[in-house]
Amino acid sequence: ELPDGAEGAKQIRNGKADIIFRNIRNIIHSINLSALTGKFGRTLFLLFLFHIFQYLAIPVMTVFQVNILELSDQVISIGNVSFFVFMFVTSTQLSRLTVKLGSQKITGLGVIILGLYPSGLVISQQPIIFYTISALGGIGWGLAWGSLYNYLLEKVPGNDKPPYLAWIST
Repeated sequence: ELPDGAEGAKQIRNGKADIIFRNIRNIIHSINLSALTGKFGRTLFLLFLFHIFQYLAIPVMTVFQVNILELSDQVISIGNVSFFVFMFVTSTQLSRLTVKLGSQKITGLGVIILGLYPSGLVISQQPIIFYTISALGGIGWGLAWGSLYNYLLEKVPGNDKPPYLAWIST
């Protein structure tokens, strides 16, 4: 039997609030922040910073290529094709490269190339230079993102992978 009037409404609100707070507490406990400690956490933080700085430039790139470098749509399109073809070809060679150098070195090399990629675009006022820089960017992308998950998985303790994998995929 439900209480009448204001007292009943107050009990219903309090019950709903308790359910909401309990659900929030369960979500916070399931996040498993302990996964962000040690080598894995440091590596994930550095990659987070890299992502921020790399992706901040993306919205400006096309405007820069058209308005400042005065590249035509055709040149930009061919540069994009060059980027993705070289990314694909590099990805097909990752297995051999990883056996020789390891995931950490391959990821690091890819990140270095991707870090230099925007600098190269600044000097690419001629189509052939733009195509070359785009191809190098594709190689960097293929190396970095093709080996990144293997590199991160090497940092994950073998006994408790699910929380770490959740942090990688977010």
